Amino acid sequence: MQKFMLFITLQLSCILGFSQALVLTPAKPEAGKEVSFVYTGPHIRDTLKTSPFLRKTILNKNLMVFDTLHLVRTQTGYTGKFKVEDSITTIMFLIGEQVGQENNYFVYPVYKNGVQVKGASAGMAMQNMWAYQLGVTVDNKKNAGLFEEEFHHNPDQKKIFIIDYLKTLSAIPEREAEAKTLAEQAFRNALESGQSENEVIQLASILYDEESDKRAAYEDEMVKKFPKGISYGNRLLKELYDLQKEKKYDTVIEKALRIKTEEVVKNVDYMDEQLNRILMNTYKAKKDYTKFEEYAELEESFRQKAYNYNDMALNMAKAKQNLDIAKHFSKLSLDNVDSLYAINSRPNISAREWKRLVDSEFAEYVNTYALILYALGDKAGALANQQKIIDIIGVENVESNERYILYLFENDKIKESLETAEDCISKGKSNAGIDSLYKVIYLAVHKNSDNFTDRLAMLKKQGKKYEIARLQKDMLNIDTPDFSLTDQSGKKITRNDLKGKIVILDFWATWCGPCVASLPAMLKAAAALKHRKDVVFYFVNTQERGSAERRKKKVNEFLSKNKYDLNLLFDLQDKAYYDFEINGIPANFIIGKDGKIKFSSSGFGDNDEELVNELTMMVESLQ
Repeated sequence: MQKFMLFITLQLSCILGFSQALVLTPAKPEAGKEVSFVYTGPHIRDTLKTSPFLRKTILNKNLMVFDTLHLVRTQTGYTGKFKVEDSITTIMFLIGEQVGQENNYFVYPVYKNGVQVKGASAGMAMQNMWAYQLGVTVDNKKNAGLFEEEFHHNPDQKKIFIIDYLKTLSAIPEREAEAKTLAEQAFRNALESGQSENEVIQLASILYDEESDKRAAYEDEMVKKFPKGISYGNRLLKELYDLQKEKKYDTVIEKALRIKTEEVVKNVDYMDEQLNRILMNTYKAKKDYTKFEEYAELEESFRQKAYNYNDMALNMAKAKQNLDIAKHFSKLSLDNVDSLYAINSRPNISAREWKRLVDSEFAEYVNTYALILYALGDKAGALANQQKIIDIIGVENVESNERYILYLFENDKIKESLETAEDCISKGKSNAGIDSLYKVIYLAVHKNSDNFTDRLAMLKKQGKKYEIARLQKDMLNIDTPDFSLTDQSGKKITRNDLKGKIVILDFWATWCGPCVASLPAMLKAAAALKHRKDVVFYFVNTQERGSAERRKKKVNEFLSKNKYDLNLLFDLQDKAYYDFEINGIPANFIIGKDGKIKFSSSGFGDNDEELVNELTMMVESLQ
């Protein structure tokens, strides 16, 4: 994987295209010359501590390069300047240190003597494709047009950008068949002309899509052409993963260790790393803790290593098995988070944003450590570590709140546990576990439960009022895109059909793990609000691959297999996905009776109760 792909994990939500918020002088940036800029957009603030990032496409290697620009504060905004190197074809600005919708994205072609340089149009398409991975809404038809404009003026560029062009083309439903025809021709030419296996694989992936029988046929050809190469290695890895699913762990270990001695490991960069991970997870399943740690330590990424150790420790803690070993692994996860703090930042996000990212992971992993300490009888240690989470995120996480209250109570801090429980309940940050725990603490303080029911009801009422007030304060109130989607019978559902209703749209896909994980919770929320005749749920399937018929077949098979009965809508051309400017799925939108979007969210926190409560509160805040 090339290094620029590291930037895709940021999930930045940006504004695509040109805007008067950023003005360049000259308006057409010239290769080899200096360019000045003035920025007057939404990031004007005295506390802006980081500069915008300038990202550039180099013609020959499609390489993305980040620069950090020096800013000068003015009364109206920021100014700065930079030089456009001769090798650059396009330039991109990503302005702002916060991850969120305020960020701004701008992309420009580079000129020479007033004419776009070779590679500029294709470079803009490439910038847009990568920016999509950063959360920027992208128009595939527009990008295909940019590639075609490039090929028209510079036919020799087609060889450089053909794979990216065909991937873009295949994402446009009405041009999918054309893309496959062109990809088949390109695949045959690449196979015969001796192009790199990686290029051949990318072309084949466009052709076989998700059809396993076709994939096997193309892989056979590639393995024959490149023995002991990437396709051969991927086939070996798939065999090992299939054996893991079948729980044939001894066979996995025997085959993985043998493969590690083969030539393919030298030929495929990631092969040894993948084999180590397979071995680590196999020993984890076998509960061979010594071997698990041996292979876990071979992981180069501190973040991945911290995750691996925490996952192992948490599973052991939940099973209440080998807690001393679980404590050891949990401590190792925290040690690796400490190493992440030491890194301080990455070149494409600010130090402050990096700290927020690491803080969130530290809070998750120290939660595990505190749980293990409590299970081992170290109540003081459990409380001290759980306190660290409260210091970082306050009472935002309900599960963490429940444990914090319990640990306070178990450490005889009765008053503090009572106050914390009441604070959480009155702020709407509680659950059934906290309510039950609060009753125990209340009885310990008041010696009887005479007024408990009334007290809990009052706090619950305050919590509901507090949460509704917060939601109303954060309400978006923006226009809903004019969408038209089809249900399973083929009937069209439009924005105007839903006026006068509170509408909850859940955008999802069958291939999306978090989407699939969130569906049961969303169905619980729909059931909880079923009594509300003014509320309607729609589950919008989007971003599936293949033709319309293949999409429908795949979705219907998924629903039948899982026995899901839901109000399904198809976004067959992904138009609604782009019109709603979705940055990633699952994505939820709550539309008020006036037809305006009131709330939106993305992702799933893996807690059904919290999601149901959140959606219920959002609906109630619209009264």
